[in-house]
Amino acid sequence: MTIHTQLSRAAGLVLAASVRGSSPVVCSLLLAGATAAAAHGQQIKNVEPYHVTVLRDNTPMKCADGGIFYAVAVLKAGQVLRVDGEGPGWLRVEYLPGMKAHVKASDANLEAGGRTLKLTRPSRLMAANVQAGSRPWQYLLDNDLPAGTTLQVLEAVKASDGTIEGYLVPAPAQARGYVKNDQVRRATPEETAAYVRVDPARTTPTTPTTPDRAAAPAPAQPETRPADPTPAPAQPATDSAQTGTPTQPGGAPAQPAQPPVAVAPPVPKAIRDVELLRTLFDRAMTSAASEDEVKTVIGEFDRTINSLGASETDQHLKRQLTERRKALTLRLDVIEFGRQARAASQAMDERELRVREMVDNIEKQAIYTIVGRIVPSTIYDGRRGMPLMYRVESADSSSTRTLGYVVPGPGVDLLLSSGKVVGIVGESRFDEALRLNLVAARRVVELNPASPARNEPATATGAAEKPGE
Repeated sequence: MTIHTQLSRAAGLVLAASVRGSSPVVCSLLLAGATAAAAHGQQIKNVEPYHVTVLRDNTPMKCADGGIFYAVAVLKAGQVLRVDGEGPGWLRVEYLPGMKAHVKASDANLEAGGRTLKLTRPSRLMAANVQAGSRPWQYLLDNDLPAGTTLQVLEAVKASDGTIEGYLVPAPAQARGYVKNDQVRRATPEETAAYVRVDPARTTPTTPTTPDRAAAPAPAQPETRPADPTPAPAQPATDSAQTGTPTQPGGAPAQPAQPPVAVAPPVPKAIRDVELLRTLFDRAMTSAASEDEVKTVIGEFDRTINSLGASETDQHLKRQLTERRKALTLRLDVIEFGRQARAASQAMDERELRVREMVDNIEKQAIYTIVGRIVPSTIYDGRRGMPLMYRVESADSSSTRTLGYVVPGPGVDLLLSSGKVVGIVGESRFDEALRLNLVAARRVVELNPASPARNEPATATGAAEKPGE
């Protein structure tokens, strides 16, 4: 099933959903769609915490490890972050002081004149979207905050019609964001020492407390008297063979063994609590839910749907539950799509690794003046008095870093190699203004990433000789 089909089905289900409004369904389906679009679904592994420094201004901190996900903060060059997780291309970092979380209005009640709110049901909160006017759809926490948790209200979030759909609150200390590992560097000891660790007290949620119960008095123990030093006279042992009665050590008659009591499995009952069904649905639609958990929730929905009668109320509930069951079925399709996409992503990662090894090996041999991917330049396009040059960027497709510019020499057609990884032989000059190398190409050799150890050229444009000739 293609991604377009997935999104089309999702859109249809959103329009059809009608249980208590479409907001829960919309948020859940958007999350499911985003999970599928972020095909790699990379796994983040816990690491010993360390610190990194942001390299450039306007660096986004994302709500999850993938380009499809939205930013929760825009970082400045020099900011220091604390890392506690790593994945392919991404680092998991602590939220910075002052960052916010989003609470759905349907999940909380306002208190203290609107200055605080109390969760009415368990919630993982939402990662607040830094882009103004954009709704959040990614859960922030791995585990629910319990019902009754009190949080400070910073701002009310209104929909386009003026209704309040949520609130911004201080992000909990366990909140995490994600940055690309090529947009940061390891922090120096001085930067690490100056790092202001997030104070857990600033966002630690408060939970309702119950009055301490008075300690109940301990039950009186029977008075223990010292043992009588005079030994009791020995009692003659009774021979069980004579009496026919089995005995225990000490002569007491043994109790006959009781047969084990058979315990029948519980008889499952249909769930008639609509709120419980809605909670099960919301949890199954999150990215953290496994395939087996989604199937279990579908089974409970089927049990409830099959138990409904012919009354108007039951039929109305049946239609609502049927629409949500369709969404759960789509969630299973999304999980399968993600599994296939991760397999494809792994194959792509392996190819990228071969490209990097090939480039490293070539650069060590110093065969070429410059190695990278040829890309037409939108600035040096040979028009409006500008020279015709091609840009050479990193061979790693995950990075677009410019390595230099190449001027085609006589008999060299760089356009034929556009988009390919090449090795270029020619005269090089460092341009002070651009802070890059400018190369006049004499020969361009297209490299074959499939055989990095041999460095065999696939084809050669502009000359037929091989490197080193």
